[in-house]
Amino acid sequence: MKNSNLLLGLLPLLLVIISCEPQEESLLQPSAITTDPDMGIETAALDEKFGLEHAREPAYLKSQSQVFDFATEQQIPNAFSKMLRSEKGVLGFIHTRNLNPEYAYTVWMVVFANPDNCSLGACDENDIFNEDGTLIVNPDGTFGTPGVDLSLLWVDGKVSSSKGAANFFFRVRTGEAPGELLFGPGLIDAIGSEIHYVIRDHGPIIPELLEEQLSTFAGGCDINICDDVQFAIHQP
Repeated sequence: MKNSNLLLGLLPLLLVIISCEPQEESLLQPSAITTDPDMGIETAALDEKFGLEHAREPAYLKSQSQVFDFATEQQIPNAFSKMLRSEKGVLGFIHTRNLNPEYAYTVWMVVFANPDNCSLGACDENDIFNEDGTLIVNPDGTFGTPGVDLSLLWVDGKVSSSKGAANFFFRVRTGEAPGELLFGPGLIDAIGSEIHYVIRDHGPIIPELLEEQLSTFAGGCDINICDDVQFAIHQP
């Protein structure tokens, strides 16, 4: 997932798909605007919550991954992502930096439900796009490389701090979408899926559109330039 325009190029098709599907009521509201510039207190609190969840639910599988920049493919210093999985769903946490200060951002979950079917032994952009850059749409109505069963869904939104840092925290229950589901069935197999987090930049805050900037794929993008800026990968 190293294409800096991973989601942007899908917008025309996605808007058609969205307009044709009923929208579920959001189960997870966008996060509040960040107030702590260094994020230290919030990060510690969320990390502690992860520990408590893990202790309460022994069946959880825990993983941690680095966060990378789309443009440079380099690791973001002092940034990381975490994931707890069980049959009930996924609990996710991202702490990241090097964002534009006080910009709106969303996090999207790219779910490869059957990663063993990814074409080159690792799930990547070639399992999302055709050679001409269009989204892979199969005759049976699934997306991505045949058999992968690809999904793309919103999981959180936040305004970055004055120093360009942000924490994202979200829970996705199996069989449910916490917000906008752009395509695919969503999270069906929380244990066996390969899951990529994509952080999307929606530009400076537009007060009258802030809720859309934090909770939709195209929020503010007719005024600001939107782009996918960071990602993290969690293999099953």
